[in-house]
Amino acid sequence: MKETMTGDELLQLKRVSALLERASSLTSVARLRSGPFPAAQDDSPFQACARDLSREIERIDAEDQRARILRQLQIIRSTIAPVRRLPNELLSEVFAIAVYGHHTYERAFVARILAAVCAIWRATACDTANFWTCIDLSLATRKNVRALLDMHVDLANGLLLRVCQRPRVNVDEQMRRLLDLPSKYTVRLEQISFRGNEVAFPVRETPDLSSLVHVDLRVFGQNVSRALAFLCRARALCSLSLHLEYPCRFQSYLSIPTLPNLTELKLIKDGEPNDWVIINEIIVSPVLKGCAASLQRLIFSNHEEIGWQGERIILPALRCVDLQYGAHHLLSHVHAPALETVILRETRDPFVPLRHIIKSSKPPICTLDLVFVNGSRRHFSVAEVTDNHPLIHTEHAPATCSKSNEPIVPALTSLRLQHRRKVYHALVQLDVYLA
Repeated sequence: MKETMTGDELLQLKRVSALLERASSLTSVARLRSGPFPAAQDDSPFQACARDLSREIERIDAEDQRARILRQLQIIRSTIAPVRRLPNELLSEVFAIAVYGHHTYERAFVARILAAVCAIWRATACDTANFWTCIDLSLATRKNVRALLDMHVDLANGLLLRVCQRPRVNVDEQMRRLLDLPSKYTVRLEQISFRGNEVAFPVRETPDLSSLVHVDLRVFGQNVSRALAFLCRARALCSLSLHLEYPCRFQSYLSIPTLPNLTELKLIKDGEPNDWVIINEIIVSPVLKGCAASLQRLIFSNHEEIGWQGERIILPALRCVDLQYGAHHLLSHVHAPALETVILRETRDPFVPLRHIIKSSKPPICTLDLVFVNGSRRHFSVAEVTDNHPLIHTEHAPATCSKSNEPIVPALTSLRLQHRRKVYHALVQLDVYLA
């Protein structure tokens, strides 16, 4: 049998109903989504209603009534929130903090979430062209790649586009379809970041990539030699990162198209170290020769000594090399008269090839970074002295860096030594190794 409500309960129910009706007349979820929103001088009724709702919550015990009041209170507070009165330019800056705080491939997705909140946020997000320049191919299917590009082209408002993908997501087919699109789409691409099989790249028609300036490829497959063929019309390309992952096969020499503006090359090959004696002949030498005239910065990683015959490769514009593992042997096989900066990482006995490049560099080397360098033949070691400066030395050879001996690296102005988790910026006695 249903219990009869007391007089106080009836009064409370009427008060709550009247208060909720008053709140509903001021704002609603529909108004939150589409506006309009009150100006600062017009929000007094909203503030008063919010205070009354807050006081009423403290008086009642019924959970269903508390939930209804809380929901209406949230709607009112959101309606008069200061963010509603921000100019679109400032709101866009606030959004940028949220969007750019995520990985490149997540930014458009975050912008979509912001645009779904309300009409003002949607207009602001959609009008901020930079939010839509990154295309995450992971969000596309094989059939809607063109539709995804159409959306980004429209929202980017003339800005060039960057193509990327989420880690561990296969987008080989999406990439192939993207590069098969008409030139009105491909000329909008400024950057491509891709990891997958070499079959993702077209082999019949070369796409028009005349606006492309940066490419980051991590590829594998049965014939990775064609991984670079799609760049034949990328004449503006400035930066190329090529990571050859295991398993990979080469049916011919890996050649690089003529790229007259290429200034930075990163080349990394995974696999067993003993593969490199053969691989260097078909990868390193052809690729370097293909961009020798314009290359200014080279990042190279391999495990074995460079093994090719013939004359040294001339790299007239090369200014910086960043070499890891056995890649320091490259210094004995190139002529780089403009080289100024040498970075050696996790190397063994780098001083013989370093001596070759120092003798041929004009101007001489002025910056040298040694990161976790070890030596075997010369018992290379690091000893900390009283002023916490490192000293590179051998057990039997005295230091030759003195006033009576001309320094072998006369232009050296910066040297950084990282050893055993410590980084030193100091003068180091190197001449004993380079003499």
